[in-house]
Amino acid sequence: MKNKKPYKNYIPFQYIEEMKEEGKYIEAIVLVSGYIEVFLEALIVDVAYKNSKEKGFSSKNIESYCDNISLDIKMKIAVCLGLLDKELFDKMNSFKSERNQVIHDVFKLSHKTDKHLKSLIKNGVEIFHEIFTLLKSALKQVMDKDV
Repeated sequence: MKNKKPYKNYIPFQYIEEMKEEGKYIEAIVLVSGYIEVFLEALIVDVAYKNSKEKGFSSKNIESYCDNISLDIKMKIAVCLGLLDKELFDKMNSFKSERNQVIHDVFKLSHKTDKHLKSLIKNGVEIFHEIFTLLKSALKQVMDKDV
């Protein structure tokens, strides 16, 4: 691992992949799940702010309203705002359920194979990539309007 950059300098996808390659499966699952949740919240805040700013709400107001909301609720809000299609929503639900099972069984992982955990990480990265792409598109629209 000579001349290797610290993780903090890597983009999220590379960081998750490296953790997986190093056998840090639980850490990678938790990290990809966190990224999914944070980027989904950013997407919700972006759309909610666009729809609420003329009603007197600031982006800080909207962000604070999203604090302490579970991933499940954020997913449902995103569906209501038209941000997720059924396929992505179903993939996220499946990932969330499997992630919860793995995390709750963290001390019983002998029944989970590396292949199973790698697959869960792969699914999470695919979901994160889709959320990341949606957020990039939403932010690009904002930037294009501001220019």
